[in-house]
Amino acid sequence: MGTRASAQTHGEGRQSSKRVVTSSARRSASSPTVEPFVRLTVPARPEQVALIRRVLEALADSLPLPPRLVEDMRLAVTEACTNVVRHAYHDGQPGPIDVVIRPNGDRLDLIVSDRGAGIGPSPDLAGPGLGLPLIAALADHVEIEHGPSRGSRLAMSFRCRPRLDAA
Repeated sequence: MGTRASAQTHGEGRQSSKRVVTSSARRSASSPTVEPFVRLTVPARPEQVALIRRVLEALADSLPLPPRLVEDMRLAVTEACTNVVRHAYHDGQPGPIDVVIRPNGDRLDLIVSDRGAGIGPSPDLAGPGLGLPLIAALADHVEIEHGPSRGSRLAMSFRCRPRLDAA
């Protein structure tokens, strides 16, 4: 079972409840899946993070999203992808970053996953770094799953107005 934590944030005179969910189990292969709007699989290299950011910006330009929301999503996906580049693959072993960007009603879902060591404490700090708390502060919902043997999946949701699937 996963660990659940709630965080209250204050921004621009409003209070919103955000939930971060951490789990140790992957979704089963028989779980129903929704086709992603955009899916990228690129090598986990620093220069690919900029590419992922540009794809997100291009998608955001085609949707009715406020600039501040786009900046929050851009920063959160940059942090998540940078975590994969820095921590998922060790000893020069190559591996991918998988990114899914999917409009889902009144929110945009962003999923960043790897097939490496997964998310863990930063080796150069006495505990986790600031990336995950920053992502939790920016997104409306965050869920982290650690695979039973390898990899991790970080899913973030951002509320959007109006609904993204409205005709």
